[in-house]
Amino acid sequence: VAGPPLVVVTSNAERRLPDAFLRRCIVHHIELTPALLMDAVRAHFGGADGTLPDLAPGLAEAAVDRLLAIREETRLSRFPATAELLAWLVILAGLGVEAEALRDVAPGNLPAVGALVKDHEDLDLLRRG
Repeated sequence: VAGPPLVVVTSNAERRLPDAFLRRCIVHHIELTPALLMDAVRAHFGGADGTLPDLAPGLAEAAVDRLLAIREETRLSRFPATAELLAWLVILAGLGVEAEALRDVAPGNLPAVGALVKDHEDLDLLRRG
């Protein structure tokens, strides 16, 4: 059944959209849960059987856990989201990073943390602990 096109606009709450635009929209907030982030990782990296052949075992889960911890435990001006997670995983895989390298490491000392945190002041905040 053909109908009018469906347009999806994402904002990551970075800036307020105009009221006139919002009146014509259905607004839906999507919470970044571990399951949703892992679905995004599987869609990006997954093999036909649902495995993650390009990532070290447990790396995706460890990266998701660290991203969510950074979002919950720090006061960054710009929080990392799904795009940063996927870019970070590409870099981690390219570097051959194992899941253990993400565990019990201060956030500012995570490998390739600059892929997650883009703002210099936020990066300094993470590194200071």
